[in-house]
Amino acid sequence: MKDFQIILAATSSVILFVFGLENFSKEVQNITGEKFRKFLGSATMYPVVGLLIGAIITAFIQSSSATSVIAISLVNAGVMSFKNSVGIIFGANVGTTVTAQLVAFKLTAFAPVFIIVGFLLSFTRSRYAIFGKTLFYFGFVFFSLNLISSAL
Repeated sequence: MKDFQIILAATSSVILFVFGLENFSKEVQNITGEKFRKFLGSATMYPVVGLLIGAIITAFIQSSSATSVIAISLVNAGVMSFKNSVGIIFGANVGTTVTAQLVAFKLTAFAPVFIIVGFLLSFTRSRYAIFGKTLFYFGFVFFSLNLISSAL
């Protein structure tokens, strides 16, 4: 019976993690609009800047594939050249390591705070309300990571 409870807790924690990660990624993509895409096209003229941008974006949206797809779609739309997108794609691969580093820093202990602040912020009538869901799902991802580690 104990093994079944562990398997049930681990499975539900992984499902919550994937749900939070997917929704967090969608919310960040909703926040970044056309102005951001144009900025990205001009800022990536230098490969090192593209690498930094790719790493930062991936660290926030927690998905190197989404960052790579965004870069490729910008190349397809003519917003940036293929040469400029290479830095972003390399940066996306670097940015995937940030999640593991955040877990190593025990950021999971602050997950409930992110969830509560994000929830409350999403109901305010300010220009920062758009960041509420993003912060909520960010906390949700780390809360589920905490559940996974405690289940195992």
